Amino acid sequence: MSMNLILFKKEEISIPVLSDDIRYQHIKKILKLQQADTFDSGIINGPGGKGFLREFTPEYMIVDFTEEWQSEHLFPVTLIIGIPRPPTARRLLKDITSMGIDRIWFTGTELGEKSYLSSKLWKNNKYMEYVLEGAQQGESTLLPEIRRFYSLKECLKQLDGGQYCALDNNESDFSVSQFRSTGERTVIAVGSERGWTDNERVLLKKNHFSLLSMGTRVLRTETACAMATGFILAAAGKI
Repeated sequence: MSMNLILFKKEEISIPVLSDDIRYQHIKKILKLQQADTFDSGIINGPGGKGFLREFTPEYMIVDFTEEWQSEHLFPVTLIIGIPRPPTARRLLKDITSMGIDRIWFTGTELGEKSYLSSKLWKNNKYMEYVLEGAQQGESTLLPEIRRFYSLKECLKQLDGGQYCALDNNESDFSVSQFRSTGERTVIAVGSERGWTDNERVLLKKNHFSLLSMGTRVLRTETACAMATGFILAAAGKI
C-alpha cells in the first residue's frame, strides 16, 4: 500500500490509535518515524495538513493535527461499472478513487454475476479500505460516492443530468478518443466482463447515452475504466 497522505476520521485525532492499525504500521515500518515527528496527513472529507506524533508507543499512537490546506474538488464524473469479480472491484475502488472522480456506481447487468453485489467486499463497509487507499495514494482527503444497484435500469433512474456515454465495442457511434466535453457532468458506463445485451443498449440509448468504441481489442474491466476515465478527464481539461 502507498500512503502519500495518511487520513484519519475527525474523531480519531488526539486519541489512541492501536498498533494493529494499518496506518500505525505504515508510519512505523515504511516511514520509520518516531515520537514528535510529523507527516503529511488529512481529515477524511476535510482539510489536509500535518500530523504530529504526540505519543508513539509499541501499543498505540496519538496523533495531533494542524490544518494547512483544502483538497481540490473531485471531478464531476460518474463512472457506472457492471459489477465485476470482487478482486477486480477492489482494484477499481483504489485506482479510480486515486484519479479523483466523485461518483463510482456499481450495477448488476443482464450478463453479469449479480452475486458479486453481495460479496464480502460489501459487508461491514469493508470496501472503504480500498477507497481510502486510493484517496491516500492520490493525496486527497475527499472520498467519492460509492453506490450499488441491482440492475442497469435502477441505476439509470438515479442520474441527474449531464453528458452520457457508454463503452461498447460491438456497436458504437464514435471512438472514445473523439469524445468532446461540454463542461458539465460526464457519465461513463462500462459493462460487465461479457458486455451489454441488446436490451441494455436500447435502454442506454433511450436514456440519451452515446455508445463509444475503445478499439478492436477486448480489454479487462479495470483497463477499460481507467482508459475511458483518462480520456474523459483529458477532454474536459482536467489532466
